[in-house]
Amino acid sequence: MTGVVVHAGGWGDGGWGWAMWLAMTIGMTAMLVTLLAIVWLIVRAVGPPREGGRSREDRALEELRVRYARGEISGESPTSDAGRCSRTSVVAPAEPDRAQAYDAWYETALGAAAHRIELRLVAALAAPGRGERALDAGCGTGIYTAWLLEQGLEVTGLDPDPAMLSAARVKVPEARLVEGDATMLPFAEGEFDLAVAVTLFCFLDGEERLVAARELLRVVRPGGRVVVGELARRSLWAAQRRVRGWRGSRTWRQAHFATAGELRQLFHNAGATAVSARYGLYLPPWDVTSFVSRAEAIERLGRPLGALGAAFVAARAEAGGGAAGATARV
Repeated sequence: MTGVVVHAGGWGDGGWGWAMWLAMTIGMTAMLVTLLAIVWLIVRAVGPPREGGRSREDRALEELRVRYARGEISGESPTSDAGRCSRTSVVAPAEPDRAQAYDAWYETALGAAAHRIELRLVAALAAPGRGERALDAGCGTGIYTAWLLEQGLEVTGLDPDPAMLSAARVKVPEARLVEGDATMLPFAEGEFDLAVAVTLFCFLDGEERLVAARELLRVVRPGGRVVVGELARRSLWAAQRRVRGWRGSRTWRQAHFATAGELRQLFHNAGATAVSARYGLYLPPWDVTSFVSRAEAIERLGRPLGALGAAFVAARAEAGGGAAGATARV
C-alpha cells in the first residue's frame, strides 16, 4: 500500500515565505513613510512661507514686525540677530516684546502638547517635595518656576535676560527672581534641595556646559537633585532646527543637541554621584490637528524607540558631598 503525505500548506512550507514577505513589505512601507516625512519637513522649512500655513507664533511675529515698523515698539528689529531669542524655538524681538514671543509658542496647540509631555518627564525625575527649596536656572518667563510653586516649593528663578525676568515677575510674583549667569551662580553651596534647568545647556559651549553642571551640583545639598531637560539629537524637531540654522538663524546654528549618554557623562565629569536619563516627545513638529490631538497615543507608540525620534531628553543628577563645589569655578 502506497503511503501518501499531504502538506497542510501552513507555516512549514510557503507560510514562512508569506510571513517574511509581509514583514519586508511593512518595513519598507515604514521606511518610505519616514523618508517622505523627512523630505516634506525639509521642503516645508526651506520653501517660501505660505500665508495659509503659518503657525501661530509666525503670525505673532509678523504682527510684532508691523508694530516695530510703525514705531510702536523700540529696540532691535524682530528680524535682526540681536532680536533673536537665545533660549527657545521662537524667533523673538528684543525688549520689551521678547517675552511675549517666547510665551506665544506655549499658547499654540503644538507648543502646549509638547510642554505637557516635557513637563511630565521633568516632574518624574525631579520628584519635587512640598516645602523644598528649588532653583529654576534659566527660568525665562517663569513657566517651570510657576509649576514648582504649584507643587508647594520655595522657588528661586535665575535668568540673564532682564526682559524675561520682568515677565516672570508678573507671572510668579511670589518667587525670588535673580538676574545672573548659570556658569557663576550667585548662591551658597547646598542652598537648594532641587535645581531644574530646561533648555539651558543647548545654548552653552562645551566648557560652559561643564562649568554650569558643576555650579548646579554645587548649589544643591548633598543628596540633592539636579534635573535638566534638553533638545534631543535624533528627531524631526532637531532636523527642522538644523535647517533653520543653515538658513541663517544664529540661534539654531549655534545650538547643541544632546543625547542621554552625553548628559550622563557631563554630570559624571562634574562630580555627580548618580545620573539617570530618559527620552520623550515623539510628536512630530507640525501644528496639525490630526497629530496634536493624538499626542498621547503617539508618545506611547514612540516610547519603545528610545532615542530614535525623541525630541526631548531629561536627566537627573544627584549631588555628592561637595566635590563639585571645590571645582565649580575652574
